[in-house]
Amino acid sequence: MRVWRYGDDIETPFVREERALLRSPIVIDDSVIANTNEESTVVSIDDDEHLWRVPKRGDAAGWEVTIPVWRMRLRRDEGEEFEAHMPRSNYAYGRPGADPQRGGHHPWAVA
Repeated sequence: MRVWRYGDDIETPFVREERALLRSPIVIDDSVIANTNEESTVVSIDDDEHLWRVPKRGDAAGWEVTIPVWRMRLRRDEGEEFEAHMPRSNYAYGRPGADPQRGGHHPWAVA
């Protein structure tokens, strides 16, 4: 259905006006911005990078990593918009079973 509607040369996991289903909550500063299984409309999607910082805790050193992401602007049915970052691939995000040759797009988003 998706190929029939949008073609087979789509470079992003979603296109504008397509519906996206979140597979995990989006939490920013201890506030839930979007819930698991919430469905929203894609307003925009662009490639980007997200800097993930883990602060030093006790004797454990802090660290940071830059993750290639899709920066998505999403709109709820009520009209409210919010932004989310979805890792571009399993390989880049360090998930098991990732295939760096295929990209391995995630069906979930992180803020």
